[in-house]
Amino acid sequence: MAPEGGRRRSDKRRSRAARKKQSAPAGPTTVNDVPDDLLERIFLRLSSSAHLVHAAAACKRWCRVVADPVFLRRFRSLRAPLIAGHYTTTPSTPTTTTGRHGHR
Repeated sequence: MAPEGGRRRSDKRRSRAARKKQSAPAGPTTVNDVPDDLLERIFLRLSSSAHLVHAAAACKRWCRVVADPVFLRRFRSLRAPLIAGHYTTTPSTPTTTTGRHGHR
């Protein structure tokens, strides 16, 4: 049988190793670590659809997030339509409807 003190030493060594693993600094954070819901929040703050298209072209994951129908509905609902109202056009040259114009 191993002496009681031997067990304690190995336990201490294991606990030191475990503490070192726990306190070791994490690797650098990348854009791949950002969750999809946070990406959606960021994309919702883009000022135009053109910027959204550029973001979607960056990578497959971003394209998947941007192409989601629920996300697109939210994006559109936060922006006013570019054209609102009724517009009519009038000819730039006046036309005459009576034969009196220009006659004496």
